[in-house]
Amino acid sequence: MNIVAVTPTHDARAANWPILGERIRLQGVQWDTVHSLTDSFRPRLSSMSPRMFTLTVPDNPEPAYQKINHWLDENPPCGRYVHFVMDDELMPCNFYSQLEPVPFTFCMMLRGDHSPERKHRHGCNPLFAPKAGHCGLLQVVFREDVLASERFGAGPIADGELIERVCKKWPVSYRPDLKVYFNALEPGRWDRIPE
Repeated sequence: MNIVAVTPTHDARAANWPILGERIRLQGVQWDTVHSLTDSFRPRLSSMSPRMFTLTVPDNPEPAYQKINHWLDENPPCGRYVHFVMDDELMPCNFYSQLEPVPFTFCMMLRGDHSPERKHRHGCNPLFAPKAGHCGLLQVVFREDVLASERFGAGPIADGELIERVCKKWPVSYRPDLKVYFNALEPGRWDRIPE
């Protein structure tokens, strides 16, 4: 399978990129990053991610979704599979080799050992329901044509809203045996970085 992992980057998480980039590249997966013109880290990131995309419009309240929409607009479907990974999340070291060539794979999301205090507090219970507000973008791997006419809206649950729409249109392969790690690089969430 030809897979690309796409990460909308954020200056505050620059320390995470070498860990995330290595986890992706060691699995033989292309890593694309999307950043804003205002991001100061671009020279450091260019050595890690060979394909960088620049969003030239001002960020909205949910810049990650805006950056992903930009990537989708710049990359018409060409037979690949795409996995959107935020720059504080991880997947197991053998994750991509376990995928099957289906239109839409939905995985189990583990959310750590603790729920750190922060503005938007997330629990640490596992998630495995494709419902807005109860799932995350890291849980899905899409065949590119599934997203050809889809884009993310604004708001904190735009990922779940898109996942719900896709579930109504495409067959879904539910894979509770495949795990992904929500905010694996967030300080205080995990006792140790998951392998």
